[in-house]
Amino acid sequence: MPKAIEFSHPELDADELAWLATQHDVESRIVFTHVDGTSTSYEVEDGPFDEHFLGQLPATNWTLIVQDVEKHLPDFRALFAAVDFIPDWRIDDLMISYAAPGGGVGPHLDTYDVFLYQCAGQREWRLGSAGECEPDPSNNQLSLLLPFADEHPYLAHPGDVLYLPPAVPHWGLARDFCMTWSIGMRAPNLAELKAGAERLLEQENVDIGSLSPGDADVFYADPDLAVDEAEPGMIAHAAVQRAGRLLGNA
Repeated sequence: MPKAIEFSHPELDADELAWLATQHDVESRIVFTHVDGTSTSYEVEDGPFDEHFLGQLPATNWTLIVQDVEKHLPDFRALFAAVDFIPDWRIDDLMISYAAPGGGVGPHLDTYDVFLYQCAGQREWRLGSAGECEPDPSNNQLSLLLPFADEHPYLAHPGDVLYLPPAVPHWGLARDFCMTWSIGMRAPNLAELKAGAERLLEQENVDIGSLSPGDADVFYADPDLAVDEAEPGMIAHAAVQRAGRLLGNA
C-alpha cells in the first residue's frame, strides 16, 4: 500500500516536463484515453512534440510520459538515494508522467519492480491479482490487460509511495492534474542474459546452447535479495549465481 515519505529532491513542474518532451533526444509519449459509453480505448502518440500541440491538449483523459529523466537532468539521480537498498545495476530509470483528470495508460503489469512516488495531485490505483487478469488483444500499441475490478483502490496523495512487485496488475487513474515519478528496475530476460554470456565467452569457444521460444518471456528475479548486495557500482556474486541458474535451467 502507499507509504508517505519525506525527502528532499529536485523540483520539476509540468511546463518543464513538457519542454523535455519537445527535445529530439528525449523519449516521450502521450497516451490518450477514449471513453465511449462503457467502452474505453487507448491511443499512443510518440514524441518529440511541438509546443503548440502540447498547448492544445484537452482538459481531460491524457497522460504525458517522459523516460530517462535522470539522464537528461542529472540532479534527479539524487532520487535514487531513496532506494539505496536496491543494487545499482538493477535501477533502470526515472520516468515521470503528468496526467490530466481521467488520464492513465490502462490496466497492465510490468516484469520488473517499480516504485511510484506521487509528486503532485491525486492518482487512484486499482490492483489486481497476479495470474488472474487476462491480456487485452484489442490494442497493438500497448501491452494492456482487460479491465478488472478492485473493491478497495488506493488513492495516492502527494508524498505517497506505492511499491509494486513484478507481475502485479495495476491501473492508475488521475483524479485531477497530477504528476507521478516512477523508479523502474532493470530485469533482463533470458535472451538478454544469453547474449551477454555469449559476449563474455566468445574468446573461450563455449556454446551455451539455444533458447526455446518461450524462454525470452522468462525474466531475472531476486525475491531473496539481501541488503548487503546493494554495494555501489558492484554486481554481487549472488546476482551472478541467480543469472547462471536461470540460464542453466533454460
